[in-house]
Amino acid sequence: MQHQIQPSYVEQALFQASDIKLIEQNASQSGGYAMYELMEKAGLASWLYLKKHWPEAKNITVLCGKGNNAGDGFVLARLGASEGKAVQVLCVDIEAEYKGDALTAYQAMLKQNINPKIFAPSLLEGQDLIVDALLGTGLSGKLRTNFKAIIDALNTYIKNSNTETPVFCIDIPSGLDSDTGTMNPVAIQASRTLTFIAVKSGMVTGHARACCGIIDLDALGIKSIDTKQFLPSAWINDAELLINSLPKRSKVAHKGDHGHLLLIGGDYGFGGAILMSAIAAARCGVGMFTILTRDAHVAPILTQCPEAMIRSISGADDPALIEMLGNVDAVVIGPGLGKEEWGKGILEVIWSSELPMLIDADALNILAEHEKRNAHWVMTPHPGEASRLLGIDTSDVEQNRYQAVMALQSKYDGIAVLKGAGTLITDDHQQTTVCSEGNAGMASAGMGDILSGIIGSLLAQGVENGLAARTGVALHARAGDLAAMNGQKGLMATDLLIPLRMLVNS
Repeated sequence: MQHQIQPSYVEQALFQASDIKLIEQNASQSGGYAMYELMEKAGLASWLYLKKHWPEAKNITVLCGKGNNAGDGFVLARLGASEGKAVQVLCVDIEAEYKGDALTAYQAMLKQNINPKIFAPSLLEGQDLIVDALLGTGLSGKLRTNFKAIIDALNTYIKNSNTETPVFCIDIPSGLDSDTGTMNPVAIQASRTLTFIAVKSGMVTGHARACCGIIDLDALGIKSIDTKQFLPSAWINDAELLINSLPKRSKVAHKGDHGHLLLIGGDYGFGGAILMSAIAAARCGVGMFTILTRDAHVAPILTQCPEAMIRSISGADDPALIEMLGNVDAVVIGPGLGKEEWGKGILEVIWSSELPMLIDADALNILAEHEKRNAHWVMTPHPGEASRLLGIDTSDVEQNRYQAVMALQSKYDGIAVLKGAGTLITDDHQQTTVCSEGNAGMASAGMGDILSGIIGSLLAQGVENGLAARTGVALHARAGDLAAMNGQKGLMATDLLIPLRMLVNS
C-alpha cells in the first residue's frame, strides 16, 4: 500500500465497501466480539435514530432483503415492537434462506411474534415511516427484477402520496452503488440515511445526492485507529476551514499585493461569459484584472464593469497577448472563447505558459482536439466536456465520477475539477476530495463562468493550485446555497456575486 498524506483542509474520510468490510472484521478480531454484536449495534443505532427523528411514528414498515442489511432491519423491528410500535416487516421472498448473522436476527424477531409478509404496494398505505433494509453495500451489478420492482413501487408510492411518508435508509439507499454513487438502475429516494463505520465514497456524488437525503454517521463504537490502517478513497472538503484559510489583508495593502488576473474569452456573441468571470474574480478579492476579448465587447463590458482593464485582441499574433502574459500573475481562459480560429490561436500561445491558469468551457473543447499537458493549470469540465476530453460517453463519466476525474488528471496533468452534483477535485498526487455543498438551482447558465473567475482570483492572489481549486469550489457552492435561500428555481449565476463577497470577508 502506498503511503499518502491526507490533504489539508478536509474533514470526512470516504471509504469503499471492500475496505469497510475489512475494517469491520479487524475491529471484531481486535475487540474480541462476534460480528453479530455489530449487527445488534447497527439495529439499536437505527432504532435510536428513528426515535430521535420520527418520535411520533406509530405504524412502521421495515423492508428487508436477504443479507446482513436485512439483519439490521430485523433487529430494529424487534426493538420497535418491544416499545409498542405497530411494526410490519415486508420481505422480497417469504421463503428466503437467511444465513449467518442475518438468520440469527431473523429468528430473534420471530420469537417476538413478528411474522414477515411478502411485499405488496398496498401494504404501504397508512404507514407513518418506511425503513429501507433491503440491500446494503454488497450490491454489485444491476438489481434483480424482484428488488427493482419493490424499489420502483416504493418510489412511486412516495411520489404520489399526499402524506409525504418519510423513508429512512439503513446504511445506504437500496439500489445505490456504494463506491460510485450510481443507481443500478434505480435506487430508493430517502429522507435520511444513517450509515455505519464510515461514509461510503458513492454517497456524496452523482445520483447519490438525490437518493441519500440527510446523511448521518454512526461508527458503532469502532475507534478511528481501526480505520486509519486503511487508505480512504477520497475526502469531503471542510468548506468552513477552506474559506477561513483565505489570505488576510494587511492594513497597509495596495492593489498590487493581491494579484493581477488576465481573463481571455468572449468571441463575438459571447461577451457575457468573460464578464461574469471577471466580476466574480473581483468579488473574491483580486487586486487587478484585465480582460482580452473581441472589439465588439469592449464598450458593453466597460459599461457593466468600469473597474476592468480591457483590451480588444485580434488574435494570436496580437502583441497585446504576449505583453500581458508578462505582466500578470494568473490566467483564466475559456469562457465564451468559441472554437473558431480566433480562440484556437490564442489558446495555442497560452498552452506553454508556466503561469497558474484556469481553463474552462471552449478551451476544454479545443483541448480535447489537441491533447496537451500542463502542470500549472486547473481544468474545470462538466460531465459533457469531460466525456470529450476522455473520448468516452457522458454516461460513462457519470457511471464512475471518481474514475473519470482521476483519468482527467492523469491524462492532462495539473488539477482536475469534475463539476456536477458532488463536485470532485483530484490533485497532482491523484488524491480526490469532494464538495458536499451546492444545490440543484445552480444548474443554470453562467455558473461555470462564475467558478472560473473565483478560482482564477485565488490563483492570482498566490493560493496554491490545488488549494485554490478546493477553496474556489467551496466558495462557489456555499454562495449558491446562500443565494438559493429564497428558492432554487430561477437562480441566476450573477445572484452568487453578493454572497461571494460576504464569504471571502467572513
